[in-house]
Amino acid sequence: MKVTYRIPAKAQYGYIELDTEVEGIEDALAGYEDAVRAYQGSDGLPTPEFNATIDEYMNTGHVLGGLELWGRMSDNQKFCFQEVKKSMKRLEAKNNK
Repeated sequence: MKVTYRIPAKAQYGYIELDTEVEGIEDALAGYEDAVRAYQGSDGLPTPEFNATIDEYMNTGHVLGGLELWGRMSDNQKFCFQEVKKSMKRLEAKNNK
């Protein structure tokens, strides 16, 4: 069975279209979910690991395995982590005056 997936893109009115062959409807649905997950990224780090990453950064100013962790973070976690980093830099600048 031939299926066409139209995955909503981040740009308004945009989408990505994929054509493929599947065995049945269950495979079609699973394929769509996999394609959406691949485009939109993962769910990110589990909450305890994300919290430990933030704690480590706040205590040491860096994170071991930073690039690997960054790649596994969701977009929301990346945004949050960047805000924490900016806040730490503002506090450091304020304390050094």
